[in-house]
This record gives sequence, C-alpha cells and structure tokens, in this order.
Amino acid sequence: MEKHVKIFFQDWLEQNLSEIRKQEIESHIKKCESCSHYFMTMSALLQRPASKNIPVLTPDPYLPARVKALTREKRSRVENGLRGRIIHWGLNGALAAAAIWIGIFLGTGLTDTTGITTDESDIALAYYEAFSPNNIADQFETVIQTNQGDDQ
Repeated sequence: MEKHVKIFFQDWLEQNLSEIRKQEIESHIKKCESCSHYFMTMSALLQRPASKNIPVLTPDPYLPARVKALTREKRSRVENGLRGRIIHWGLNGALAAAAIWIGIFLGTGLTDTTGITTDESDIALAYYEAFSPNNIADQFETVIQTNQGDDQ
C-alpha cells in the first residue's frame, strides 16, 4: 500500500478487517514511520486499562435520604423566599406611603402665599404682562432711539 492507512485505524483496533486488509495494513505500518507512530499512539490511548487499576465503586446507601432532605430544604427555602418577598414589597409600600405623607405634612408650611393674588383678573393681567410682546408705542420708541443713534 502506498497511501497512509490511518483511516483504517478504528477497524484495525476493533478487528473488523479481512485478513488480507489486515496484513496489508500491518506491512504498511512496518514500512511507514508516520503510520506506525500514529497506530502506536492511538492504541496506547484507546486501550482498555487493566481492571486492577480501576477502583471498585460501591453505591451510597444514604443517597436517597440525602436527596429527599435536599428537596425538602429547597422547597422550604422557596416558601420562605416567597414570604420574604411579600413582606419586602409590603414594607416598601408602607415606607413609600409614609414618605409621601411626611412630605405633604412638611410641605404645607413652606409655601409663601403673601405675594400671590387669587383674583382671576389679576392672574390674567400678570400672565399677559409676562408673556405678551411690547405694545406698538414701546416698539416705535425703540426704533426711534435706534435711528437717532445711527445718525450720530
């Protein structure tokens, strides 16, 4: 065989090859250093370890009891967590209501009502004076003053 035989490794390891193919592969492995190294390395990695090196595992007789205890503990944590969240939200709501009530109570004495007029006509007049443009006479006077400054 002139080609590398790495693609036949799995079948070679599991001994799923015909005798002729097996002999061809083994003769190629003897000739080709690359394939020989590949087959040796992969065989070492995939070989089953000796049974004396594997520890014997015994089942834990208390495993079901521990699982049940953990389940009960988790369930109680969830129930306590729900109660805690309800108490938390209730306490937050009560504190927010108290803060609003205290703010209203403290804020009632802070307003200065001496300068505020309550007559609707006075409010309308103050609004008009604050937001309306100057009347025509004021605008005309401004134009005259500007023109007189340009003439000089």
